[in-house]
Amino acid sequence: MRGWGMSAYQLDLLLSRSCDTFCADRGNLWPLLLQAPLIAACMVIVWRDVQQATDTLYFVLGLSALWLGTLNACREIVKERPIVVRELALGLEPTTYVLSKFAILALLALLQALVLVVGVDAFIPLEGSLLGHFLTLWLAALAGTALGLAISAATSTSDRAVALAPILLIPQILFSQVVLDASDPSPLTVHLRQLTISEWAYVAALELGENTPDRGAIAYDWAILILMTLALLALSIYLVRAWRQSVAISAQA
Repeated sequence: MRGWGMSAYQLDLLLSRSCDTFCADRGNLWPLLLQAPLIAACMVIVWRDVQQATDTLYFVLGLSALWLGTLNACREIVKERPIVVRELALGLEPTTYVLSKFAILALLALLQALVLVVGVDAFIPLEGSLLGHFLTLWLAALAGTALGLAISAATSTSDRAVALAPILLIPQILFSQVVLDASDPSPLTVHLRQLTISEWAYVAALELGENTPDRGAIAYDWAILILMTLALLALSIYLVRAWRQSVAISAQA
C-alpha cells in the first residue's frame, strides 16, 4: 500500500508540474495548438474540388494524427534528462514519470484529433460515424505519442530525437496500402505493413465509411492500436528504468 501511495503522490506531483511547464511555455504552446487547424485547412483545400471523402483522405487523416502525436512527444523526456536522472537517484518511479508525460500529451492528442475531424467534416463530410472517426484518430495519435516517448527515452539529446522521428515515421507511408497499391504484395511487405500504426488507423477509417460497417472489425483495429500504444509505453518505461540502472552503476563506481 505504501508503494501505491508513493506512486500516486508522485503521479499527482508530476502531472501538476508537467501541466504548469506545458502551459508556461507559450512559445511552444501556440504552435502546438495551431498544428491541427492548419493541417485540417490544408486537407480542405486539397479535397475541396472532390467534395467527398476518399480513401486517400482517410489515410492522410490517420497519418496526420500519428505524426502530430509522435512529434509532440519525441522531445518530452530527453529534454528533461539531467533532471530525470537526478530524480531517479532520489526514488522517482520510471512508470509514474512516463505516465505523467503520456497523460498530458493524451489530452493534447484528444484536442488535435477533435479539431481534425470536425474541421474536415465541416467541408468534406466523412462517411459513417463521426464519433468513430474521432476515436480512430485519437487512438492513432495516442500510439504516435507513445512512439514519440519511446524515441525520446532512447536518445540522449533533443536533436537526435527529432532526427530519429522521421526514420520511424516515413515507413508509415512507404508500407501503406495507399503507396503500395498492389494486388499481390510480397509476404514481407504485408508483415511490415501490419507493424505500422497508420495501417490500422486506415483500415478502421475505411470500415467506418462502409454502408454497413463491421463493428467487430473496427473494434479489432482499435484494439491493435491500443496494444501498440501499451507496448510502446512499456518500452519507454523500460528505457527510462535503464537510466536509473546506469545511475546506480555510476554511484557504485
